[in-house]
Amino acid sequence: MQAHFQPEKIHSCNLNQDNTCLSLATTHGYRIYSVNTTNNNNSQNNNNAVDLIHSSLISADTYDVDGRGKGGVQIAKMLYCTSLLAIVYTNNPRLLSIEDASGNTATSSSSTTSARSPNGNTIRCERAFGSRILRVELNRRRLVVLTSDGLLHVFDLSSMRLLKSL
Repeated sequence: MQAHFQPEKIHSCNLNQDNTCLSLATTHGYRIYSVNTTNNNNSQNNNNAVDLIHSSLISADTYDVDGRGKGGVQIAKMLYCTSLLAIVYTNNPRLLSIEDASGNTATSSSSTTSARSPNGNTIRCERAFGSRILRVELNRRRLVVLTSDGLLHVFDLSSMRLLKSL
């Protein structure tokens, strides 16, 4: 039996806070690219202006019990050029997952087990909202979530404590 391949579609694209990285949220997961913003006349350097630095694909066998990951990623935002990501999965658009992508590729000798997302990242925190998440913004101190009910939720990034809903 041959597997049916679905072409990848981009759900969203975002530059990080200092415009050095581009994150793509797709039907197959997410990809992060380094964006070379230097204007160098050396043609050797200009050929690689965009380099893939991290990729996390979700296959059917990596869905968790709730089916999280099915349909890919709707939103993927990264904090500067760190491994901290804010992820919204397509099949659960009311759940924001704060994930550490460094655990995706690194080997760990730790005996503790952490919750893992369908793409292998360590889940740091999850927040459920009453309506669909439309947009996520973050900086070193704050995380802001816009939901489809017209509310803007502002969190302290270090504790994920809700500071205010507007």
